[in-house]
Amino acid sequence: MKRGLLEIIKANFFRNIMCKAKNIIRTKTTKMLRVEVASVLGERIIQPKSVDNSNDFKRKRKMMIIVLVISITVSSIAYLGSNSNMSNTVNIMSVTIDVFLYGNNTSAPLITAITPYNHETFYGGSTFTFSFNLTNNYSGNITLLPNTSITPGFVLKSFSPALPLVLRKDRSDNIEMRITTPNYDYAGNLDILLYAE
Repeated sequence: MKRGLLEIIKANFFRNIMCKAKNIIRTKTTKMLRVEVASVLGERIIQPKSVDNSNDFKRKRKMMIIVLVISITVSSIAYLGSNSNMSNTVNIMSVTIDVFLYGNNTSAPLITAITPYNHETFYGGSTFTFSFNLTNNYSGNITLLPNTSITPGFVLKSFSPALPLVLRKDRSDNIEMRITTPNYDYAGNLDILLYAE
């Protein structure tokens, strides 16, 4: 997307310069032809009021054009540079949430929730909200701890309701997470590990 926008800006810039150059050539050529035709026909031409065409004026005009072109170029580059993450896309296919007993993630998780999520593409470095229901099917109440782990490159910004959070047996709780995506192209699953006691 960034390359396409840059090519359009370049094409428009050069097209404008070429149009201005053609207009200047046409204007000067037309004026010279009028003078020659009028002199052949013996007509008198009323010249327009003269414009300051001194070297100093021309130099100042060139400097103004150069400054304008440089400022437009720099601002375009700055804009494209500030939106460089827009070229990276992150497509999350599904989200898996596993709740392990704290200090023992080698055994089977206490709770697993898998949510298909292939419905939106994010820009790299953007933050989104992920909401899901977590049902405690374990044999008793568990407390989710603030210790979390997430797929490398992603950042878990916030968790609502705040941790620690007690999940009652056989009860479903709605949980909301704010997650920041990686600053590179990614397509795959998002794994979130939560720990409980």
